[in-house]
Amino acid sequence: MNKVQFYHPFMKRPDVPNFNGTSQIPPTNIFKSDDGYVLEIAVPGFKKEEIDISLKDSKLSIKGKSEVTEEVEAKFVQRGFTKKSFDLSFGLSEQIDQETIDAKIENGVLKITLRYKAEVKSAPKNILIQ
Repeated sequence: MNKVQFYHPFMKRPDVPNFNGTSQIPPTNIFKSDDGYVLEIAVPGFKKEEIDISLKDSKLSIKGKSEVTEEVEAKFVQRGFTKKSFDLSFGLSEQIDQETIDAKIENGVLKITLRYKAEVKSAPKNILIQ
């Protein structure tokens, strides 16, 4: 499977993709919002049951599992996309609240929302001089 790690301000470090013929790196959009980031990953043909999203040690992993099947009946004149397994990794920075990450899939796009941690503001405190 391809392992790729994109480098953006909310992530810790870049990594180098490892390509092979049995998997792909799906097109990915990364948007900055007022409260964090949004990842959009093109996953046409994938059902939510075929996608696994996990978080361990500040590393967000997204895996799409697809069984390779022989398509006997279809005689393609042109084939622009295929459904191949993929494995993406994102190293998250300390700014991202790992407890509020959510994901949904709609119209062939997996959307993952990453929010900033809420700033904890302490009440003013008087310090007594001894």
